[in-house]
Amino acid sequence: MVQGIKKWKHYLMGKEIVSHTHHQPSQYLEAQSKLQQTRHYKWIAFLQQFQLVINYNKRNKNKLADMLSKQPTS
Repeated sequence: MVQGIKKWKHYLMGKEIVSHTHHQPSQYLEAQSKLQQTRHYKWIAFLQQFQLVINYNKRNKNKLADMLSKQPTS
């Protein structure tokens, strides 16, 4: 998510970004009180510049995100 927003930030600044994910902990990014690594603090600080709305959808209801996050099989 962070890499995608970095790449397209000039289009996203000042607009509401709605992210649909099957990764439930992503909903609670701003509520994290204890982060493990320095890069996590940098990611949170970067994401706070945007109007980010994260919607959690169960894996079986979010087929598109599920397909995009899986490794291709040969």
